[in-house]
Amino acid sequence: MISLPSSLLALLLATAQAHAAGFALPGLPGLPGNGCLPGLPCSEAPDQGEIGKLPGSWTQGKAQNNFGARDYYLYVAKSAKDKKAIPLMVMLHGCFQSATEFANQTGMNDIAEKYGFAVLYPEQGYGDNVWKCWNWFRPENHVRDNGETGLIVTMVRDVAKKLPVDGKRVFAAGLSAGAAMASNLAACYSDIFTGIGVHSGMEYKAATTEQEAHQVTRGGSSRSPRDTAIDAAKCVGTKGKPVAVVAIHGKADQFVNPINTDHVVQQFSKINDLLDDGKENDSQNLGLITSRDGQAPNNGYTYRSEFYGGNGTVRIQKLLVDKMNHAWSGAHQQAQYADPKGPDAAEAIWTFLTNYGIQR
Repeated sequence: MISLPSSLLALLLATAQAHAAGFALPGLPGLPGNGCLPGLPCSEAPDQGEIGKLPGSWTQGKAQNNFGARDYYLYVAKSAKDKKAIPLMVMLHGCFQSATEFANQTGMNDIAEKYGFAVLYPEQGYGDNVWKCWNWFRPENHVRDNGETGLIVTMVRDVAKKLPVDGKRVFAAGLSAGAAMASNLAACYSDIFTGIGVHSGMEYKAATTEQEAHQVTRGGSSRSPRDTAIDAAKCVGTKGKPVAVVAIHGKADQFVNPINTDHVVQQFSKINDLLDDGKENDSQNLGLITSRDGQAPNNGYTYRSEFYGGNGTVRIQKLLVDKMNHAWSGAHQQAQYADPKGPDAAEAIWTFLTNYGIQR
């Protein structure tokens, strides 16, 4: 979910309607002719060809349950096809994005080829949200076996019927609204997801109405990360297990306040504390284990990575990128919500989750 000034709301609705109708938004006052929002990198049309340049397979499917149905796309790396157990990454796009755009922009399929895994891209429709956002704030997405989270889990199970999915290495990551949905998945389905990447997003149950969601994106949730962590432990029940978390945010984000990433780190530290031994005893906490500074290649943005955990065990990485707005870091394309100047978020997420994901 993106928090936006009220003056842009009508414009965004027009943008959504234009996309849904299949045509580009003409130039409007204050915007370039391509209909891009001010203050964000943007391309006139996303390159649809990057997926086709890769050697793996790209197929489309549909998942359905009692809640409804959604389309999805599946990329299976050529380097993964002979594996007896294939890791799976679920990638959840942000508002106004399609699964194909998200795949092209994030470069996660390239990372899949490099390391040998499959990538699942669920797709939200304009009929399900006028901005094509995942409805992360709705109460049906804060419980098991219901809502859009239940549909995404259904997709994972469908893929597991087609591929020998490695049940110890099932991850989810997303941008903005998709990142908040990744938080929901880890909170209520930590028996399925070993780790998540939350890029410019919110924690589980940060909001329960659309109005509150706008307030959260602007200034963070008023809900206690401890209280919502307790709710998460109740949601997953006795099946719950600790998860690894990578939380990434641009420090110049104008639409989702970076304080939300602090809340993600706080909440999942407490979730892991509750789930590792069933007790709230600070066995996992916000102890800073180590940190490092860096700069993206080609004179890109500088950044700082901090690593947190308990008893000397790393569980959470927070990566803050200087000067970056509301966009996927280290993107393969310059686009409205994709910025190539940051560190490669796709590789950072995969590397951390596979190195520090909880052993199941």
